[in-house]
Amino acid sequence: MSYLKEYNAEFNDSSDSLYSGDTVYDEKYHGSIDDIHLMSDESKRLKVDEFAKKDSINQHNLLLKIDFHVVPPFAIVFFLAYLNRNFGLLQIEEIYSSLGITQLQFFMSYVAFFIPYIIGQFFSNNLLRFIKPHGLLFLGVLLCGATNLGTGFVKNYRTFVGCQFLHGLFQSSTEATIFYILAHYYSKRESLPRFSAIYSTSCLAGVFATFIAYIVDSKIVDKVNLTEGWRYLLIIIGAFTIGMSVIVFFTVPDFPEGAGFLTDKESVFLIRKLDIYNGKSGYEVKSTFGDIFKMIYDPVILIPALASIGIAYVTLAYSLFQPVFVLQVIGVSVSHSNEYSIFPWITAFVWSNLGTYFYNKWSNRYRCGFFFFNVVLTIIGGIMMYSVQSSTLPDNLKYGGCFLCAMGAFTAAPILICWSSTNLGGHLRKSVGIALQISCSSIGGLIAIFAFYDDDERYQRGFFVGFAAIILSVVCVVTYLLVIRWANKRKRTQKYKQEFFAKSGIQKLILGDKNPSIDYLY
Repeated sequence: MSYLKEYNAEFNDSSDSLYSGDTVYDEKYHGSIDDIHLMSDESKRLKVDEFAKKDSINQHNLLLKIDFHVVPPFAIVFFLAYLNRNFGLLQIEEIYSSLGITQLQFFMSYVAFFIPYIIGQFFSNNLLRFIKPHGLLFLGVLLCGATNLGTGFVKNYRTFVGCQFLHGLFQSSTEATIFYILAHYYSKRESLPRFSAIYSTSCLAGVFATFIAYIVDSKIVDKVNLTEGWRYLLIIIGAFTIGMSVIVFFTVPDFPEGAGFLTDKESVFLIRKLDIYNGKSGYEVKSTFGDIFKMIYDPVILIPALASIGIAYVTLAYSLFQPVFVLQVIGVSVSHSNEYSIFPWITAFVWSNLGTYFYNKWSNRYRCGFFFFNVVLTIIGGIMMYSVQSSTLPDNLKYGGCFLCAMGAFTAAPILICWSSTNLGGHLRKSVGIALQISCSSIGGLIAIFAFYDDDERYQRGFFVGFAAIILSVVCVVTYLLVIRWANKRKRTQKYKQEFFAKSGIQKLILGDKNPSIDYLY
């Protein structure tokens, strides 16, 4: 019997006592579930080191191995998801005249995208009970690319809207699934640089899509004297995505228990390690829709989801309207506007990765500080961009606002997702929390559509709503800080510990991060 099978057999033998409320759980590999959860952080680290020594596991090399096999594939999927969502470029590629539609009709096609996307994201993680992660993400990427490719050939508005609906439906299986699987490979203190690295590929997607648009305008439209550059843009991106779906199928890993790149000993060690640091996942525990909806009202889950609306408003509004904004500010041709749009994306990518890496290295525990710093950058950038019609502010400073806004928003977003999701423990709570946050962030995109629709040249309403959205995020994050600080203090009381450990084994698994020994990170 292999090492992993022996571990699973031991788990199955002990599952009945676990579910009946017995506190003894898998003692051969873990010790008592209560004993482990009562350990201090230092004791947990020593316990993990003990397991590593016993199994001859080099933890540094294992972490590098996981990084190599996990981060790049998920980064590719995230990159492709955002590459196929660069709707803003279509506005400057003659789509209005080509389909004979108004700006309102074009924006309503966004609604057709976001409605299935929002609903699908919330339930996407439940599909992982029936299909493996690499299969689910492969299908999502493949069908998303095929839909975009087909959109390039539509002849009327009705078909265009139908394609956008399918696009949103197929893409709904990406973001929540990515971050949920990622949380099964890394502890809280390892997650932030990896989350940011994956999320920052949305900036590279902006660069790549803008570059394709630049090639289309300068090499195809101008040379052949065509007026439908948006079709070539969608066809090229769709074909590229379909090709990349093959790579996704063969590289995206499944859960650690079934990851082909890990040996049995490495899989067991990783599961042990995360059980000690984050609590037992309870993936095998069945749940109902009633259980899911009950958790939505938990402040630790709901408040970060509400905070994500404001941050996502900025990131999605920037993606949608930055090409038009640059076209107005610089006053150049469409192809040169695409060229100018590339540089803020590159800067945001570099800042997000370097900033989170060094901040995580210097201050692993307190994540709120770096979040607020990037929010300030976003506000300053927004103010500079809002002054687009001001005669006193030079154009280069208005253009500079794009850099600050992109740097701040596209760094604050992954911090918030990583911070809140890694604070959650247990399969059900983590699954619901991540899915709800991604769904709520898409609501920010819907709000941005209507806030900027039919606005004056200064986008006054859109910017004012954006500033209000940022304030909402700040208020929610401050409230979240107060809630988790209070929860940490409450967990240390003897009354809370007695009440928690009096619960049955299955109840403790479902409650996850409610365990008194698991502190929420600030």
